[in-house]
Amino acid sequence: DFLIDRSLSGKRVIIIVDEAQNLSDGSLEELRLLSNLETEKEKLLQIILVGQTELLKRLKSESMRQLDQRITIRATVGPLTLEETSDYVSFRLIKGGKGSALFDEKVKKTIFRLSGGIPRMINLIASRAMMVAYIGTAHRIRKGHVLDAQKHLSNAQPRAIQWRKWVGYAITGLLICSLIPVLYVVYGKSRSLWVVPPWLNKADTASVFPAKPVETANPSIIPAPAANPDAPAGIQKTVVVAVPAARLRVNPSLQAGIRRMAPQGERLEVIGERTEQDGGMWYRVKSSDGKANWIASRIVRDDSLR
Repeated sequence: DFLIDRSLSGKRVIIIVDEAQNLSDGSLEELRLLSNLETEKEKLLQIILVGQTELLKRLKSESMRQLDQRITIRATVGPLTLEETSDYVSFRLIKGGKGSALFDEKVKKTIFRLSGGIPRMINLIASRAMMVAYIGTAHRIRKGHVLDAQKHLSNAQPRAIQWRKWVGYAITGLLICSLIPVLYVVYGKSRSLWVVPPWLNKADTASVFPAKPVETANPSIIPAPAANPDAPAGIQKTVVVAVPAARLRVNPSLQAGIRRMAPQGERLEVIGERTEQDGGMWYRVKSSDGKANWIASRIVRDDSLR
């Protein structure tokens, strides 16, 4: 009666089952029976099964044949790309209220390489890396934190990553083996590995083995120019928000007040820069409303050349 009332009122009832590969055969059979509920015009219930690759194997079994035949739409989600992994990490951090400045692009590349783009592994490695950084009283996640976090994950490396690793070893070994005959022909009869081959003339020798530069007794020391963090660059620079939502702050600090949120794709004119002691960079930007704000460089991309 509930399903019929919903159908008459124009509403749809949906059951979403996550981790469906863990359901018993009896539970899957009950879902199959529920899928038979329908009127002369439409189904009264829509069922969505979400699971890992083991679910496909179970549906292909003889006992699940009737349930498998009732599935009308199938979708397989593959691993995330490097860009999608970066956006995924930034999105989760923003939703958590910490912004995406905790992870720079090098760290995100390391997470992608170790996780293979699998969201579950991305979550595990990123979460453990933040815990390692917290224990070490660090305010930013470094590559070393990610590597330490990965060591504590049992069988954390996906099979695809392991397969690529062994292929890389094999290619490197073949290259080394192919270079051995060449090295023997060039250097095999000489006593020193650094004897210049006869096919190099003096000019080539000078370019291959450059002379050591002569050090002067009193080298001139040129002081570095003092940086003006708020001075605009000579060439107009424009950046684009690269995350789903970015915070524009009053001052260049993660603890500073938030003036407004900038959506992904918004272009901002850079009117100044400031580098923190730990290497983090902030841009002072002017948005379309003419107000000046600060934004972390890690959540934008340079759009000046476009």
